[in-house]
Amino acid sequence: MNNPNDNTRKLEENINFLNSLSNQLAESIHGIEGESGMERITASEVQTTKEILKKEDTAAAILRHFKTSSLSRSMDLPFAKETVGIVAMLASVENDAISRILSEYLGLTNMLAIVCKTSEGVKSLEEYDAEGKINYDVGLHGLGSAIIGRSIHGRFIVISLESLRQVISV
Repeated sequence: MNNPNDNTRKLEENINFLNSLSNQLAESIHGIEGESGMERITASEVQTTKEILKKEDTAAAILRHFKTSSLSRSMDLPFAKETVGIVAMLASVENDAISRILSEYLGLTNMLAIVCKTSEGVKSLEEYDAEGKINYDVGLHGLGSAIIGRSIHGRFIVISLESLRQVISV
């Protein structure tokens, strides 16, 4: 006769095994959705992307163009792994009125700022030659001119999350 404790143990092992398979399947589905670009995209995200891309000669437009293209998955660029996104895409709130107030407060230049994980990510966006001039053949400048066919005009702001400190309110 089978021992009830053995049956319970086998059932628990089967449940653990099935839970493990379920988790692996969920991760695979999530990975496939990410690879095919099937993440949920809201209408406001689409509109924000369109507005960023209208500013063709900005670092934000070049980065957004790159991130939304298939190139971002096929190219191994240092800054691609280090960039979190563009403030306009990251700084969203649920209420449209508050969102407009936030964007007016920050201003266009800050809304188009690029956010990086680390200071190394910031450095990888732009390189300089021995004389301190920008090397337009590498980093975001090189990507813009070589692949997308656009140049960055003017300065751009980059924020390093590594450099930020948490604000504790009293």
